[in-house]
Amino acid sequence: MESPKILSRFLLSTLLLITLAACQAITTTRTGSAPLLTVREGTNCRTGPGEAYEIVFTYAPGTTLEIVGRYDPGNFWVVKSDESPTGTCWMWGEFVDVTENSGAVPSVTPPPTSTTGGPSETLFVEKWEYACSGETLTFTLSWKDQATDETGYRIFRNDQQLVELPADSATYTYTDSLDVSAGESVEYYLQVFGPDGSTNSAVMTVGC
Repeated sequence: MESPKILSRFLLSTLLLITLAACQAITTTRTGSAPLLTVREGTNCRTGPGEAYEIVFTYAPGTTLEIVGRYDPGNFWVVKSDESPTGTCWMWGEFVDVTENSGAVPSVTPPPTSTTGGPSETLFVEKWEYACSGETLTFTLSWKDQATDETGYRIFRNDQQLVELPADSATYTYTDSLDVSAGESVEYYLQVFGPDGSTNSAVMTVGC
């Protein structure tokens, strides 16, 4: 009469062992924590580093994303994104908190800007210098004038045009009046434009 009880206990013990093993397997897969960031303020995720690139998606505060790349010159992170057609997008580090293992993230090179059909030039800024004094920021940009079909150049701050320069320009000094509190920063970039479109430089981030 006790054989059914023994069999029942054996089956129950076996089931418990299988369940415990499954739980342990799940726990093991999570021990290798991926680098993560958490969005602190509503933040745009773009196709590249800065406002010269198209917005893929705007993430709400509290969203946690896995980091797969970093771009130190502009304080940008490349993250996995289900909303991006390519599976990744670029997020500015000003409004996120990096939570785990960021030191292991590889550096990446920015893609070409989303603007196409511009002058036949790859735009590289050779020198970028700036100085802060109170609420005044003075910066100097120097670049290679390689285009032969440009109409001129423009300088932008946070996607707002500051100045337009004639063709064949290669350097410019600008004094900008703005209130940059400690710990905050702004973005600048250079644009060459012509009849067929425009091309943007990489974004330069400034904090005073």
